[in-house]
Amino acid sequence: MLTIFASPKAFRGHTAVIQRNAIRSWTLLRPTCEIILMGNDEGTAEIAAELDLRYVPDIARNTFGTPLVSDMFKQAQQLGSNNLFCYVNSDIILMRDFMQAIQRAEARIGLYGLSPVAAILITITALGSVGAWLASVARIPFVAG
Repeated sequence: MLTIFASPKAFRGHTAVIQRNAIRSWTLLRPTCEIILMGNDEGTAEIAAELDLRYVPDIARNTFGTPLVSDMFKQAQQLGSNNLFCYVNSDIILMRDFMQAIQRAEARIGLYGLSPVAAILITITALGSVGAWLASVARIPFVAG
């Protein structure tokens, strides 16, 4: 039903604990999800092997070394065996109700109806982030002045 993919940060210190707990939570979802971990940051291959997850070491990166989300989506869609794909930050714990929400939405509007809704939610989230950034920039003269 669902392929979850992510690009974890290096597994060091407290970040390792947080990411391990989050990724482990994905393996407990029912119905089960296909999980793909991407990137060659420290510990990613090891956690993928430990939890028996698919591992993709190579991701295209920009000039600053940041992984390209477009390449992650492309690879997930090429490798994944499901029709629905979800990028999740590696520190996000998913609970049982996540799959229930996916199933209810799919039952109400159909699998192909979920894509535009997801695109709209991502756009709204991105606009919210831009709005927050603009609001913080707008306060600079007041803070500095």
